[in-house]
Amino acid sequence: MQTVRMTVASIHIPDGKLTKTDQEIADILCNYLGEVFTKEDVWKQNTASPLKKKLEILITEELVLKAIKHLKEDKSPGPDSIHSMVLREATAEVMKPLTLIFLQ
Repeated sequence: MQTVRMTVASIHIPDGKLTKTDQEIADILCNYLGEVFTKEDVWKQNTASPLKKKLEILITEELVLKAIKHLKEDKSPGPDSIHSMVLREATAEVMKPLTLIFLQ
């Protein structure tokens, strides 16, 4: 059995002393990481930014049909709790509604 150390080692604070509590260590690390990493505002970039380009995706009933046919029946259902076997068996009934959902 492996033992786990539950304390964090002390670190030097800017005045040269060592930290005494976990809270001091957390505050020092938070301040340091806040200085060395910057949060860029991606929404205020210039108009040449790839984020501002319109993304067009073509969804057709044929593509939905192809996607349904490629579903693996031996896999567990996803977060929607619909098993892939149900989708494959009901392809004709769900193809049109799924296409409309993806077009929204």
